[in-house]
Amino acid sequence: MDLREHELQAADGRSHRSVGEDDSGADLSERIGRELEEIGLTEMAPWVSSLVLFGTGGLAVLGAELFVPDKISPLVDLLATIALVMAAFSLWAIKNRRFVGWATPVRVFTGIGIIFIGGLTDPALAGTFTMILMFPMISPAYLYAARRSVPFMIVGTTALVVMVAIGHDRPWSTAQALVAGTVVATLVSSVIVSQSRLRMLIRLHYERSITDPLTGLANTRRLKRELERRSAAAESGTGFALFAIDLDNFKQVNDRFDHRKGDAVLAAVGEALRSQAEPGDLVARRGGDEFSVLVPADDGRDLDDFAERLRRAIVVARKRTCPHVTPSGSIGYALAQAGDSPEAAIARADAALHESKQQFHDGRAGRRAPVVQSVTDIARKRAGAGPVESAPAKTSKGFLRAIGQRWFIVASISFELAVMLPIVSLIADTGELSLVEALAFSVGFLTLAVASWATGQLGIWATHISFLLLGGLIAAAVLSAGPAGAAFVDLFLLSGLISFFIFTPRVAAFWFVAMLAAMSTIALTEHFPNAGARMGMTVAVSAVLATMFAKIRKLTVKYMEHHAEMAQIDPLTGLANRRLLHDRVSESLEEASGQDASVAMLAIDLDDFKLVNDTISHSFGDQVLCDVAEAIRSTTRPEDLVARRGGDEFYVVCCQSSADAIDSIAQRVGEAIARARLDACPNINPSATVVTIESEPGDTADDLLYRADVALHAGKVRSHTERERSHLRSA
Repeated sequence: MDLREHELQAADGRSHRSVGEDDSGADLSERIGRELEEIGLTEMAPWVSSLVLFGTGGLAVLGAELFVPDKISPLVDLLATIALVMAAFSLWAIKNRRFVGWATPVRVFTGIGIIFIGGLTDPALAGTFTMILMFPMISPAYLYAARRSVPFMIVGTTALVVMVAIGHDRPWSTAQALVAGTVVATLVSSVIVSQSRLRMLIRLHYERSITDPLTGLANTRRLKRELERRSAAAESGTGFALFAIDLDNFKQVNDRFDHRKGDAVLAAVGEALRSQAEPGDLVARRGGDEFSVLVPADDGRDLDDFAERLRRAIVVARKRTCPHVTPSGSIGYALAQAGDSPEAAIARADAALHESKQQFHDGRAGRRAPVVQSVTDIARKRAGAGPVESAPAKTSKGFLRAIGQRWFIVASISFELAVMLPIVSLIADTGELSLVEALAFSVGFLTLAVASWATGQLGIWATHISFLLLGGLIAAAVLSAGPAGAAFVDLFLLSGLISFFIFTPRVAAFWFVAMLAAMSTIALTEHFPNAGARMGMTVAVSAVLATMFAKIRKLTVKYMEHHAEMAQIDPLTGLANRRLLHDRVSESLEEASGQDASVAMLAIDLDDFKLVNDTISHSFGDQVLCDVAEAIRSTTRPEDLVARRGGDEFYVVCCQSSADAIDSIAQRVGEAIARARLDACPNINPSATVVTIESEPGDTADDLLYRADVALHAGKVRSHTERERSHLRSA
C-alpha cells in the first residue's frame, strides 16, 4: 500500500485533536464527533448508516408484503413507513450536513423500537424480525467507543429475547430466543471488541507518527500541525511564540566520540527541554540537534526569561552526558503573525536563531561568509518542494492478526457454542435434540475450540479447516433437532458474519455465502415455519451487514495503515526513519541468515553540513537535506531502503549484491550528493563521507547499526585528516 501524507491530510487534521485528549467537558456532539474522527470517519457516517439501515429495513418489509400480503399487518406497514421517513430524514441531514449528538440515541432506539413493536404485534413474523435487530446495534458498535455502544447492545439484545420468546407460541420459542440473543450479542460484542482494539492500534500508530523515535518529543509533522492550528487561533487574538534551538558544536560529539554518545546527548537535552515546558507548550525535535518549543504568548509570560531557562537546562544536560564538548545551545524565537504558514513561522524563528548563532560564532577564525538569501525566499522554496516520496512500507502485514487473532476467534466461538447448547437444551424445549445429544455436540465444539487454540500458529489453512468443521457441527446440531432446528439455524449467520473478523473481505465473502447457503438449504428442505420469508429477510439483512463489515473495516484499517506508515517515515525528507531502518535491518539479517549471505549497508554523513545551518539558516538546511535525500534515493535501486537516521546522517540498506556492486553504489551516492549540495549551496564543501559495512554471522540489528556508526566515525576522521593534509599542501 503506497500511502502518502497528503492523501489523508484532512483526516489527519481532525485526528490530531481527538487522540489522547480529555473530552469530559465537551458536549455530546463533540464527544461523538471525536469518536468518529478517531477511526477516520466524519460526522456524516452515522447518518449514512441510518439511511442504509432504515431504508433497507423499510423496503424489506414492504417488499415482503408483495409475497405474503396476508401476513403483514397494517401496524407493520406503518412501522415500515416510519423507517422510510427516518431514512429520508437521514438523507436530508447528509445533504445539509447536520450533526447533533442527541440524534444518535434517537436513531438507535427508534430502530430498536420499530422492530420490537413489529415483532410483538405480528407473532408470525417475530422470528423473521430477529436478525433485523442487529441493524441498530451493530451500527453504533462500529461507529462509537465501547462506553457508548454497550448500552445499545444491552437494550437491543433484551428487546430481541423478549420479542422472540413471547412473540409466538411455538414450543421452541424460548430456545430460539436464547439462541438468537446469543448470536446477536456475540456479533455485536465482537464488533465492539474488534473496534476497541482497532482504536487502540490507531492511537498507537498515530502517536508514533507524530513522535520523534529517539527523544520521544513531538516531531516536525506534529509541530507543523500545531502551527497551523495555533496560527488560525492567532488571527482571533490568541498569539504564540516559536522558539528555535540549536546545540552549539554538537557535531563534535559525533565526530570525537560516536553516534551513540550523540544520541545520549540529544535524549538528555530533549528531556531537559520538556522539564521546562509549561501546560500548553509543545516541545519538538526537528531533526539532528535542532529543537523547537511552541508556547502561548500571553501577556503574563516572560519569553526572554523562558529562553534563559531553556539555555540553562541545555547546559546542565550536556555537561552531564558529554562535558568534553561545548555544552551550550543557541536559542531564538519569533512571535506569531496573522496569516503565518508553518513554513513561514519556522523560517522567522530560524532567522532569530541564526542571529543567536552569529553571536556564538563571532570572533572565530575561518568562518565562511554567509550566502545572502531572504527568509521569504527560503520559506517559499521549502514550501514548494514538499517531501521526498519514500518506498512504501510493509504496513498491512499482520493487521488482521493484530486486530483479532484468527485462532482465538474460532476457538472462542466454538467454546461459546459448547457452553450454550447444553444450557439451552436443559432449560428450553429443543425438540428432537436431547440433552445427551446436546452434550455430545458440546464435546465436539469444545474439542474444536481446543484444537483451534493448539494449532493457531499453523497458518491460514488450519483456520479454514477449523471453520469448515465449525459449520459442519452447526449443521449436524440443527438437523438433529428436527422442526425445532429453526431455533438453532441462526448459528449459521453467526459463523458467516464472524468470518469477516477472521479473513480478508474476499475470503470472508466466500464463507459468508457458504454459511447462508447451508442455512437456507436446511431451513427450506426441513420446512421450518416461515422459512421463505425468514431466509429472505435474513439474507437481505446479513448482506447489508456483511457489506458494512467489509467497507468500514477497509476504511478504518486503511486509516490505521496510513498512521503506521507515517510512523516509519521521516517527516522532513519522506525517507524511512530510524524505526523502519531498524526493522528493515532486522528483516534483512533474518533473510540473509537463512541463505548463508550477508547484509550490506551504506552509512552517510554530510561533511561540513553544520555550516549550512550556521551561516544561512536551518530552514535552508532543511531544504538541502531534502535535496540530498532525493539525490540518494534516485541513485540507489528501488529495492534498497534509504533512511534518514537523524540530522545529516543517512543509511542505505542494500539488497544482496557483490562487494564491487556495493562500492559502485557508494561512489554514485557520493557523487550525487556532491552535485545536489553544489546546486543548493556552492560556497560550502559539498562532499559526504560514505562508508560500506557488511554483516557478520550472529549480528543483530543493533550490532550492525553500531558497527556502521563506528565505521562512519572512522571514515569522518580519515576525511578530516585528508582534507587537512590537502589544505596544508595547497598552502
